[in-house]
Amino acid sequence: MVNFSVVENLLRLIGLRRGDTVLDFGCGVGNYTLPCARAVGRKGRVYALDKDRNYLEELKRRVDEAGLENILVIEAGSELNIPLADRSIDRALFFDVLHSHYFTSEELRILFLEVARIIRDSGLVSIFPHHMNDEEVGKLVKIVETGGFKLVHCFTGEVFHRDEVVTGKIISFSLSRYV
Repeated sequence: MVNFSVVENLLRLIGLRRGDTVLDFGCGVGNYTLPCARAVGRKGRVYALDKDRNYLEELKRRVDEAGLENILVIEAGSELNIPLADRSIDRALFFDVLHSHYFTSEELRILFLEVARIIRDSGLVSIFPHHMNDEEVGKLVKIVETGGFKLVHCFTGEVFHRDEVVTGKIISFSLSRYV
């Protein structure tokens, strides 16, 4: 079961604020989506994007059960286009989703060019590269930076993963022209 307060505290530590508009990319059943929606409050918005219809159905059930009205669930297509307007997102979360068995290096490059399109100038992209070794994380950082981002923060501490709290690392990026 998700410990919302642990996740909300983590989200605030990495820069999430009330009123933010957030993309939870690869949201799954919403273990970060729901606490994120609580953290941004009623004036904030969370776009929960995933390609797995079963996960999204479970997420919708959980959203209804929690009575949250600031989450919009989006089913992703097979393309790497994110169906959001230019400069519409304050924060983008990529938590435990950027595995090499999901994306090739070229797909990641295309994905982060797309993220650069939707993120606001003051926005932040945060990645929890769980299940990646240091070499893979280094390659990921280089790919994200080719999309126009610069590494600005690295948090190491307690991170919620599936049904447990683990020690993990979250790396955050801003658009390089605004760092």
